[in-house]
Amino acid sequence: MAGFFRFSTINMNWRFWLFGRRRFFVWVESMQEKLSSALSYLCAWLLAFFGAFSLQDWATIIGVGLAIGTFCINRHYRKKSYLLLRQHPQLRELYEDINS
Repeated sequence: MAGFFRFSTINMNWRFWLFGRRRFFVWVESMQEKLSSALSYLCAWLLAFFGAFSLQDWATIIGVGLAIGTFCINRHYRKKSYLLLRQHPQLRELYEDINS
């Protein structure tokens, strides 16, 4: 009876291993289908978005974005210069000589 018990235990472990793996592979396959579906929708939306604008429209959008970025960078460094001059008034004369 001990040998039969050992055989049935091995058999049950083998079945668990097989069905557990099968469930895992089914889960992976469903995740792959969901991922590929999401990626195809994303690509479709991106192509529709980029196709909606002409080359001239894109040039305008990029130009406006760069102008706003330049404004923000210049404002940041002007503010840093102003704060530095407020902390060290003796540099004001040097700053005015350089920028005039």
